[in-house]
Amino acid sequence: MYQQLTRGQQAGLRATALYLIRSIVARHGGTVEMDLETETINIDVPDKERVACAQEIAQQVDGVCS
Repeated sequence: MYQQLTRGQQAGLRATALYLIRSIVARHGGTVEMDLETETINIDVPDKERVACAQEIAQQVDGVCS
């Protein structure tokens, strides 16, 4: 489905997903850095929060991008 969207719609979904990721990571006491040149995201969360944060990101972002 993502492939069938316009470039503007794809950009909107990416922005929404990034917002969700930043919000979730912050709730788990972490930080997010994005490299715009390579379009990569570096997520740093405390070890004790890592699994819960990853699960929440997977659940929320999958709902936006599917």
